[in-house]
Amino acid sequence: MAEIEEDVEPLHPRLTRGLEGHEAAEHKLLESYLSGRMHHAWILGGPGGIGKATLAYRFATFVLANPNPAALLVPPTSLDIDPEDPVARRIVAQAHPDLLLVTPAWDPRNKRPKTEIGVAEARQASNFFARTAGESGWRVCIVDPAARMNATAANALLKILEEPPSRALFLLVADAPGRLLRTVRSRCLKLDLKPLEEDAMTIVLRNLAARDEGLDLADAGKITTLAGGSPGRAVQILREGGYKRFEEFLNIARSLPSLNRPAGLKLAQQLAARNAAAEFLQFCELLLSWLPAHIAQAARAASAEPLVQHPGAWAAAYDEINRSLRQVNALNLDKQAAILSVLDRLARAAAEPPPTSSSNASAL
Repeated sequence: MAEIEEDVEPLHPRLTRGLEGHEAAEHKLLESYLSGRMHHAWILGGPGGIGKATLAYRFATFVLANPNPAALLVPPTSLDIDPEDPVARRIVAQAHPDLLLVTPAWDPRNKRPKTEIGVAEARQASNFFARTAGESGWRVCIVDPAARMNATAANALLKILEEPPSRALFLLVADAPGRLLRTVRSRCLKLDLKPLEEDAMTIVLRNLAARDEGLDLADAGKITTLAGGSPGRAVQILREGGYKRFEEFLNIARSLPSLNRPAGLKLAQQLAARNAAAEFLQFCELLLSWLPAHIAQAARAASAEPLVQHPGAWAAAYDEINRSLRQVNALNLDKQAAILSVLDRLARAAAEPPPTSSSNASAL
């Protein structure tokens, strides 16, 4: 467990005080709790890294710090809790007896969390709810990432979801709620969180950088679009450093349909190097995130960007590139050839003339 702590401690969601961009979702949870008729299980869904786990910890802290909503003299307008509150301090220290986190177990051989939540982890919830609450009367269980529960684990959790004890609260954090068992989903209310807008992203990244001195925000403005409104994804991109290679690609792409072949060959060789496997994977992820966003932006614009004269041709190129790169990664094919092929395919797409009004009419 200590190894996990060292890895996640600086930016762990339980240490995050505020929550940007999800005011509506927070208000819905707060309103449900204050009503005195709150449902016992919630799925917090949405893309990874947008603040779902942070919301789960904020709500858990609020409920455990305010066990009787009817006793609140002034109805709160947010889930904010004073960080010096004893409940908040114990949750930060992972020492609150009425809060359980169900997450993948640590794999000592590979020195990282396992890829799924197993039945042993899920049964912790059974033991947790079998005993009496230690302090407030409420017991809260956060399952994160819930979609990684295997079938046996999900069925073990289902037994408690079907017959929950009084004052029990389940918060299932899921990037892909559809992967949860249908029977689990049917016992929960679903609350979808959306990717953050640019202003909220800027605030969150600034706050994260203040807590982690190793996070360099010099390129933060450039990766906001690539991160898809996910601060967690932005942090990953900034830390892994693959953005530097992607920036080289963007410099090449700006000259399309004229292709700078020496620069393209240099980029392909760098990404195909033996020690660049992680860099190549991140480059592929960035490219496959950037292309559809760039195409959609050009299609929405009043006048298409010079690089994307024919959005349809670029969409076809994206489909081919997506299939090709996935094959390269799955079958360990020639990475240098793959990057050169990507550049050639984009050059052909950029050379496509914009569709004329007459061709559009004939197509209709």
